[in-house]
Amino acid sequence: TNQQKERAILEDISKVRSEIAGYESDLSSAQKMESQTKLRVETIEHEIVMERKRHEETLANLKIKSQEVERSKATTIESIQEKKALVEGKKAQLSKVWNQCYKIRKAEGHYTPEEPQWGVDQVPSLDVSRI
Repeated sequence: TNQQKERAILEDISKVRSEIAGYESDLSSAQKMESQTKLRVETIEHEIVMERKRHEETLANLKIKSQEVERSKATTIESIQEKKALVEGKKAQLSKVWNQCYKIRKAEGHYTPEEPQWGVDQVPSLDVSRI
């Protein structure tokens, strides 16, 4: 009758209110999760940007260091070539002096060893003070 219908309606209203409260709680939880997820995404995007910058800076530094190494190599190679030329000049001077000593020693009747390979053989000690 009317009282039963009224109770049924009140129960339905109570159920609907309870469902609405549950939906509102679910909505609030979903919004919090969405906010946290958005914050995480922003944090990750920021980290990605920072890593890219770091990698770009590292790459730029590597390029600079590579150029410095190449310049250093070129300078070192040039220096080595200059020193080799000096050594060859010294070998020629030594050979000239050796031949002078050889002639003097031979003329005086002393032992006259063969000319060593300069820079390879152990050079014998000779008295060259008279040259």
